[in-house]
Order: sequence, then structure tokens, then C-alpha cells
Amino acid sequence: MVAASEERGPRWRRAGPLLPLVASLIAGVAVYAPALRSGFVSDDYVYLYSVRSLSFSHYLRVSLVPNAYDSTLVLPEQFWRPLYFLSFQPMERLFGGHALLYHLVNLCIHLVTIVMVWLLAQKLTGRWQAASVSAAIFAVHPAGVASIAWVSSVNSVALPLGLASWLLFVMALERAPAEPVRWRLISWSVVLMAVGLLMRETAAVALAGLGLWYVFVPARPQLQRRRTYLALVPYVALILAYALLRTSFLTVSPEGSAPIRFGSQIPGHMWYYWKLALFPVHGSATWSSALRTAGAFIVLGMLAGAVLLRRWLVVALLLAFLVSAVPYSTLSFGVLERYFYFPAALFALSCGAVMAELQAATLLGLRPVALNAALVAATVTLLFAGGYVANGRVQTWVATNPKVSNDWVGQLRAQYPTLPAGGTLYVANTPLLLALFHQVVVPPTVHFYYPDVGDVVGFNPYAGEHPVLGPNDRIFVFDSSK
Repeated sequence: MVAASEERGPRWRRAGPLLPLVASLIAGVAVYAPALRSGFVSDDYVYLYSVRSLSFSHYLRVSLVPNAYDSTLVLPEQFWRPLYFLSFQPMERLFGGHALLYHLVNLCIHLVTIVMVWLLAQKLTGRWQAASVSAAIFAVHPAGVASIAWVSSVNSVALPLGLASWLLFVMALERAPAEPVRWRLISWSVVLMAVGLLMRETAAVALAGLGLWYVFVPARPQLQRRRTYLALVPYVALILAYALLRTSFLTVSPEGSAPIRFGSQIPGHMWYYWKLALFPVHGSATWSSALRTAGAFIVLGMLAGAVLLRRWLVVALLLAFLVSAVPYSTLSFGVLERYFYFPAALFALSCGAVMAELQAATLLGLRPVALNAALVAATVTLLFAGGYVANGRVQTWVATNPKVSNDWVGQLRAQYPTLPAGGTLYVANTPLLLALFHQVVVPPTVHFYYPDVGDVVGFNPYAGEHPVLGPNDRIFVFDSSK
């Protein structure tokens, strides 16, 4: 009995560092619970209806060929994300119209990413406390929640793929220079990064972190030797190959996609995302704007302090976070908070590295036990406070997006349980969420529920527009007061 008790003791102590990770995962579930009850919206219908209406061979061609155009599956014309578009093929066939199952996939992506952030922070810093801070910050960061709450954001899986690639790269080098680089791990790392890029091009933010970490930490003493850069060659080759494919072997300009513009808007857009890191408060009030701005300056100050103190891991990770805003800053249609999801992971890793440095410096002379107790209290507070705010953001997103779409669809289906085949449906008073992209969003939304209906045409009765109806045509006027 005594031996058994002694054996259980060390096991509990070994499991102790995992408790903050478990708490972060629970908080991650709590944050996104409201999204599980929401339905489809906007782009969701474009993908789901495309799977149903297009042949697999045609869907495959449109997904794989850069800048391909199809009147139903329209988004590949602007973004080359072949594995992302193709991922809706198995999901639609398995899940059909059950939105909950799609949301569970996205929730699993978030939980896996929390684990990857924890593992990577643990590997980079060597401290479970730092990993706990990183996982907690990422789990409940309130900016970017739509990247999980929205079904169409399943391409967020590119983030854990990129982080896993980075983790394998670290593991491949951890025995150097005493032992050779483990090229098999690097090969798998490149494969994961390639899959991530084909899901979403912004997986490259993890590649930026990988490269900056390598240059500033393990390779820094040997930067003058050419052999030092051999470990990065496979990743450079991957980016070149991706760029060639993306531009149809140099026949299409990198700016050929309408949403991407390398112009004067980039600095302002980057500043917007940097301000979301430390104090992602909402509102246009003077105090909230000042707080967000102060947060960005604090982050820049942390970078300057890390450079002066030669804390190179902190320097590398903070630079990676700052650079991670660049891809989103090239978008010509402005800034969106949901794009902060990928940079949030790098910001969380940066905070973990800062925590590791403070811990190494025996912050305020605290004993390890006292420091760990303070860390646990701070982590619990962070999870509760951040989780509360993030959960509210998810509820707000659901109320202003899927709920609006569900109300519109619900009234349509209640008024017309069926629609005549081949007829035209004239719609009026369409909510702004759908009307902004009427030609893209409304037709597939209708066709998802009424596959045999013909055209879907919007009209404005308040402007004196009155459609002439044929025998199979119908009119639907949305009542926003219901």
C-alpha cells in the first residue's frame, strides 16, 4: 500500500503542469459554445451548394487551377486554397445540412491549436509555466473569434498545421550540433507546411516564426557559415514552388487576385492588427482607442527591451508576431478583426517567452512555489476574464450573422415550403448581410433549400420596382420586424 501511494504521488506531480492546459481547453470550449447552436451564413452556402450542384471533376478543376472561374463556386477566382475548397466535398457528403457537425470540426481545430501552442511554447522555452501562459492567452483571446465561430473558417486548420511544422523543425535541431540534423523530421515538417499553405496561404506566418527563431536562437552564433542556412533551404524551396504554382508558372501577377494590393494601405493595416494584441477592446471612444494604441506601443517597447537585453527568443517571437500582420495588410477591402486569429498564436507564444525570462530572473525575488502559485492565480483570472469577453464576442457574432441569415431562410421556408421548378424567385428587403453580396450569397442560399428553382432576383418595391410574374415565379419580402 505504501509503495502504491508513493507511485501515485510522482504521477500527480508529473500531471500538474498539464492542468493549465486542460483548463485552457475547457475555456476554449466554453468560449465557442454559443456558435455550436448557430447555422450557416454567407459563404457557407456557396461551398455547400457547389458540392451538391457541380460534378466532382469540375469542382476539382475549379479548386486546383489558380484564378479559375465558376459562376457557382466563385471564390477560387480570388484565393488559391485548393485543399480548403476540396475539404467541403467530404464534409458536405458526411454532414449534409447539419450545421452543428461543421461547428464541431471548427471547435476541434481550435482545441488542437491550443495544444500545439502549448507544445511549441514548452519546446521553445523549456518551461511548462510559459507554455501555460501561451495556451491560456490563445484559448481566450477575444479578437478573431469568427475564425472558429464561422463554418467557412475551417481553413483555420492551416494554423495548427503550420505550428506543427515549426515544432517538428525545432525537434529536428534540438540535438545539434552534438548530433546531425534529423532531416526526416524536417521532411515531415515541410509536408505539413505545404498542406497548411494549400489550405490557406497565411500558414506562412508560422514559417516566418520558424525562420526568425532559427536565425535568432540556435543559429545565431554561426550566421557567418553557409552551412548554417542549409536547414532553411527546404522551406525556401517550398515557398518558391508555391509562388510558381500560385502564379500559374509566372503567367499571372502576384497581384492578379482582386483582394490583394501591395500599396500604401499596408502600414495602417498592420498598425490596426498590432493594436489588437494586448488590449483588444471594442468601441470608438477616446479611452478605448487610446488603450489599444498603448497596447501596441507596449508590444513595441517589449521588443526594444528584449533587443537591449539580448533576449533573443523574445526578439524572434515578437518579430514573428509583428510580421504575421503583413499578409492581412495587403487585402484591398480593409481590415477585419477575425483575421487576428493566426497572429494571436504568435502573440501568445511571445507572451510565454516573456514569462520564461521573468521566471528565469526570479521575478521580484519570489520563491518558485510562490511564483507558481501566482502564475496559477493569474492564469485562472485570465481564463475567466478573457473567456467571458470572448464568449460575449461569439454571442454577438452569432446574433449579427448566422441568426440574421437563419431568420431570412426561416421566413422564406415558412412562406414557401416548396417552390416551382424553373421559376424565378424575386426577393425584397433582404438584410444587408446578404444584400451586400447578393449575386454571390443569396442565390446559393436559396438553391441550397430549393435546388430546382431558377433565377433569384432582387428588387426594390420602395423604388417603384414591380416584377412581372410568370406562372412559376414567386415573390418573397423579408419582414425584419419578426
